[in-house]
Amino acid sequence: MLYFDIAISGLVMLFCALTVAADVRGKNMGRLLFKVIASMLFLFIGFILVASEGTARAAALFAALLACVFGDVFLAYYDADRTVSHNFIYGISAFSAAQIFFSVYTVISFGTLLPWSIIAAVLLTALGTGAIFVFKIKPGRLLAICSAYMLLLSWAFCAAVFALIKAPCLSTALLAAGSLLFVISDTILLFKYFKASSGVLTAFNLITYYLGVVLIALSPAAAL
Repeated sequence: MLYFDIAISGLVMLFCALTVAADVRGKNMGRLLFKVIASMLFLFIGFILVASEGTARAAALFAALLACVFGDVFLAYYDADRTVSHNFIYGISAFSAAQIFFSVYTVISFGTLLPWSIIAAVLLTALGTGAIFVFKIKPGRLLAICSAYMLLLSWAFCAAVFALIKAPCLSTALLAAGSLLFVISDTILLFKYFKASSGVLTAFNLITYYLGVVLIALSPAAAL
């Protein structure tokens, strides 16, 4: 199963590259198409895990990946028309659900020092909120939902890091690395939407995002 998952992951990154190319050329429909295909491909990884294991952790990971697909679609529509702010809200809400399910997957799969990961997540969120003001990022009325998402993202990341500390192995290493890339991707996204957008930021955002999700999706297979 690991080799099949790696092959699917390669296709995900291929369509990620096509998404970046379509964005550079200003082809919004092509960007949306390639982005959705890439998302649906990593959803297959989660489906295979559910079919092979049928466990609670498999269901949590699949739910997280499914939420990412919905988040991808809504944010792709928001990219096409920034005046429709509810697409951004729907997208962040979907990714918030994804972070919750990623955290549940981590706790079920590896166990973690839950109180410490929550404390670390709160501190990381406070730092992130402070950075928004330091770098003069202006999300406006979307600040509340951005801060709530930042807390959930921080929790998922901290849970993965503590899982790696508690049970160091390839599986937890992939999970922690993927979570870190997810944080980097969303940090770039914050600058892109509320500071200064550019093709370079978009490319790095997409690459770190898809690579991060792929590594998280591969983490259970690495333990088999």
